[in-house]
Amino acid sequence: MKFFQFAIIVLTLIIMSGCSPKLTGITKIKGDIVPIQKKTIIVFFAPNCDENIQVLNELSEINNNFNPKYNLAFVVNPAKYTLNNMHQVINNNELHFFKAYFDDQNKYAQLNKVKKTPYVFIVDKDANVLYQGAASNMAIEMKTGDKIEHYLLDALKAIEKGDKAKPHIVLMKGCVLE
Repeated sequence: MKFFQFAIIVLTLIIMSGCSPKLTGITKIKGDIVPIQKKTIIVFFAPNCDENIQVLNELSEINNNFNPKYNLAFVVNPAKYTLNNMHQVINNNELHFFKAYFDDQNKYAQLNKVKKTPYVFIVDKDANVLYQGAASNMAIEMKTGDKIEHYLLDALKAIEKGDKAKPHIVLMKGCVLE
């Protein structure tokens, strides 16, 4: 177990330092499921996944503080979730500015190298990736006493100040896309 934790830390440091272009993810979002006319937050989401539910408070804060500057989008698999499932998530968590888009057979996720949920992209109006990765460290193995880090909120604050957001492409324990 200690080796696994060490490997996660090493991979995270490598990715954050930008040393390996193969691990830094993508630079432009691909596909056309989510319309992008301005900065957009795209959350690959699975309503029945515990790790996804854990980020809802953070998404609610984003819903309240960054709308209307950003389009807010959930991407879900229609084979597993219905529009009704997503309306329940949106209404129960007061995420009224989020819209749900369906990714048939996870083609959009595959194009953008998304393997687990929750996974987040922030893109500009030209679909250039400004941030990608976990919403917080809650979808990563945490030990009792670990401080919750809000990667997505930190990225949004950096972008708003004109700074570059740090990617958090990490090995998440979220739910595997099927």
